[in-house]
Amino acid sequence: MKLRHRETGQETKLGGSLLVGRLPECDLKLDDGSISRRHAQVSAQSGSFFVKDLDSSNGVLHNGRRVKECQLHPGDLLTFGVVAFDVVGEEGESESVPTSSPVEASSSDRARERMRAEARSSRRSSGLGDLNQLSGGMQLMVGALSLVFLWGLIQVLRFLI
Repeated sequence: MKLRHRETGQETKLGGSLLVGRLPECDLKLDDGSISRRHAQVSAQSGSFFVKDLDSSNGVLHNGRRVKECQLHPGDLLTFGVVAFDVVGEEGESESVPTSSPVEASSSDRARERMRAEARSSRRSSGLGDLNQLSGGMQLMVGALSLVFLWGLIQVLRFLI
């Protein structure tokens, strides 16, 4: 099976394990603000492929429904954040699994467009939105630096008053 990017048509062959995210070491690197550093894992198990959300900020949608983990079939629509992929079977592989109806497809397209608009809006996080994806040590360091910053701000205010 392959993942075909809906906008670019670029195909990624599935096999073994595939890490999806923004980090350079990801197997499928997606440069989009709606994608977490380590967004999802696509892996082969017993001849089938499964996708697992790695606690991403914007989630994984399978045929328009948010999932934590699910099995993939040819004809499925898989969306990481707002980046959509079609699951494509290899030559001779059956695509008898029903795809979403036109109503579901249009609602998932609307949901994807809404998420894209939210990602572009000014309310968007400015880089610390993925704190839960940082290691425990890094989270502790960010918390400590925040406290030091607040302490410094209080000292400046005390000096000015």
